[in-house]
Amino acid sequence: MKRNNKFYITVSFLLIIVLFLIIFVIYPLVVGIINNSNDLISAKNNILTQETQIKEINKFKENYKIYQPNLEKIDQMFIDPSNPVDFIKFLENVSDSCNVVSQIYLSFAIQDSKQFVNFKVTSKGNFSDLLSFVKKVEVGPYLVEIENINIKDSVMEFSIKAFIKSLNK
Repeated sequence: MKRNNKFYITVSFLLIIVLFLIIFVIYPLVVGIINNSNDLISAKNNILTQETQIKEINKFKENYKIYQPNLEKIDQMFIDPSNPVDFIKFLENVSDSCNVVSQIYLSFAIQDSKQFVNFKVTSKGNFSDLLSFVKKVEVGPYLVEIENINIKDSVMEFSIKAFIKSLNK
């Protein structure tokens, strides 16, 4: 019996040592290897992404003269927040061309955190002229969004959200 007990004690002791090694040595090593390999893969992907971005930036710099006219056209789509007179003149010209009498109000002051300016427009005219006016404003040279259209007795009221140039320039 003593020999059997000694054998079981030895096997149990070795089993405990093997479990201890697996739990506290081998498992943390495997987890560390997996984490480090994932970090390495992520770093390689990050480097590849940055290299691609650098190539695209250099390509853009080389072709900037080609893009410049279009960039200027895009810039003209936005309203100058410090001087929206050009946009108001545009609205008045469209109103005149559509045989509509309009009154244009700046709804509230421009704030630095906003990306747009609100205008309130009240127009009088026949229904087809009013619709023509709204269409021409929407497809005009400025980036705008028409909101809250109310039509009652040949009078149309609507809001225009006009997007502004960046204030950070």
